Amino acid sequence: MVRKATSETQDRRRNPRYLAYMPIEIRRRKRGSKGCVKKTYNAYCIDISSNGIRFATAELFQLGETLELTLGAPDGGDEITCEAEVVRVARAPQHYEVAAKIAQVVTEAEPSPASAARKA
Repeated sequence: MVRKATSETQDRRRNPRYLAYMPIEIRRRKRGSKGCVKKTYNAYCIDISSNGIRFATAELFQLGETLELTLGAPDGGDEITCEAEVVRVARAPQHYEVAAKIAQVVTEAEPSPASAARKA
């Protein structure tokens, strides 16, 4: 489900944010390495815009860390993979809320092993 977010903060944003509950697969990369994946984590999107995303996860990520995010489509359509930089981390009662700036969208990403297994 995706719907436009509303709040006082929303009015100050350049790009509108949309509430979106969808699974995210996160791949943490080793610093200075484009092709070497360190580990994969699961998360859920809270909201998203054309240049940023906020998600909930059990994993603590560091400010400035580069992540590869694969978002599952709410309607079961094609996944979207993007590269994002962590810009804010907040502790919630049962998880962390992470905000990240989307740096690059990869449109022709190969499905990850976990997502391929979900579709099988």
